[in-house]
Amino acid sequence: MSSSPSPDDATDSGRVERGWFQKLRGRVGLWILREASSAHGAAGIVGLAFLGSAFVPIALEPFLIVLVTNLPSLWRRFALCFAAGSVLGGVFTYTVGYLFFPTIGLPIIQFWGEEESWARVLELAQGRWWILPVAFVAVGPGSMKLVSMAAGAAHVPFWGFLLVFVVGRIVRFVAIAYTARAFGHRMHVWYTTGHKRYVYLSLAGVVIAIAAVYALLRSLLFS
Repeated sequence: MSSSPSPDDATDSGRVERGWFQKLRGRVGLWILREASSAHGAAGIVGLAFLGSAFVPIALEPFLIVLVTNLPSLWRRFALCFAAGSVLGGVFTYTVGYLFFPTIGLPIIQFWGEEESWARVLELAQGRWWILPVAFVAVGPGSMKLVSMAAGAAHVPFWGFLLVFVVGRIVRFVAIAYTARAFGHRMHVWYTTGHKRYVYLSLAGVVIAIAAVYALLRSLLFS
């Protein structure tokens, strides 16, 4: 007589899956860092940014910061590669929302567990000021996948969406890459020479400032 799996078995399975994904992500990151200055590396960066912007939960900013800190002379190239891949990912989710929402988009929203957020974002996308949430997530933090799919489902004009999205993504990644180029090496030197407190305080200040701006804009746009 077969027995049903225990909660411990399910927990172990989840840990194995997360561990496998983390190892794969680490290997991809190491390969990109090793091949960053080559054409293959550039293609890998675009592909990584596409995956992270379309459907895979990958934070792109740490990869960009590490790359620029190690190869500061290529900061423009890295920024544009991340922007290009991210724009392609946004166009992909827009297309899913525009053409395939009932069959593909809705199951994805349910898989993410974002039904409530989806209703609010879709209402904004269907409104007169749809440009605000698109511009907000293009430049700052937020669920870019959700907003892009909502823009497609609301049949927001594609060329208007694309223009706002391209400009916002370029501004975002260029700003991050330039900041990493200007301060990344200095932060690393501070950290390795025993001035960790300054690094932690600086990072904490930046995080608090970003969180405050994000909370304010989110309350204005999504409340």
